Amino acid sequence: MTITCKEFHEELLDDPVAALHRYVLIITGGKGDGESGVKTFKLWDRNEPVKDLTSEENRMCPKICLMKSGGETQKRPSLMENYFNVHYVSMWTDRRPSLMSMRRQCSYDIPLNASFDKNMNPDIMLTSQLSGCTFGIGKPTAAKQQQLVHIQPGNEGGKLTPVNKRYHLKKAVRDLLGNHDIYSIFERENQPGDNGYGNIENGAAVIGIRKDNKWKFYAQVFTNPRKISGISLRSVTEISELHSGATYSVDDMDIKSAC
Repeated sequence: MTITCKEFHEELLDDPVAALHRYVLIITGGKGDGESGVKTFKLWDRNEPVKDLTSEENRMCPKICLMKSGGETQKRPSLMENYFNVHYVSMWTDRRPSLMSMRRQCSYDIPLNASFDKNMNPDIMLTSQLSGCTFGIGKPTAAKQQQLVHIQPGNEGGKLTPVNKRYHLKKAVRDLLGNHDIYSIFERENQPGDNGYGNIENGAAVIGIRKDNKWKFYAQVFTNPRKISGISLRSVTEISELHSGATYSVDDMDIKSAC
């Protein structure tokens, strides 16, 4: 099976859940603590089947590789074949307390409104692969922007316990999103089950799709996130809105009391 970049782009925008069940995405965004923004990616159809564990038939899905290109984002009206632009949200490491002084770099705003220039304001958002990171989504602002955060737990020079690391990571994400202005948080702790991101054997990628000036975000979960071979698709879920209420959940309080 061979798919062109244009076909993949159209399928993803038309029905994100179906497309993410049809193709397993291997996303390479470059080094961590990088710069978020509109970036150019290249698509390779590896034409390599991987196992889909989410269906009764255990059907095989093709592997799609997306790699961020070096250099400047291509601004010409027509990108080269198999290249397309996305809003890319790079990973930052939670190195408290210095993180808050880097707020502008650690969080990234994407516009709710589409632009006539789809190359420079694309309808797709990508992260690189998550293997312990937390992804936070802010509420839309009055300026019609949606704030996003992608952070890996830091360790303060080895001083933090694993539980303490997770608590500091949660707090960093909430601080960056303004605490009460949060749409959702996607993390190990709230994605339980063998097929979920909560299983430490699994990794994930977060994909955002904009339709009718509104963003929706989806997580594709798979095994062996750092290996090119042996990957199996585990699940595809829409990242839903948090329940309204306190800034910190009961689980957060349990973690804090254990620190």
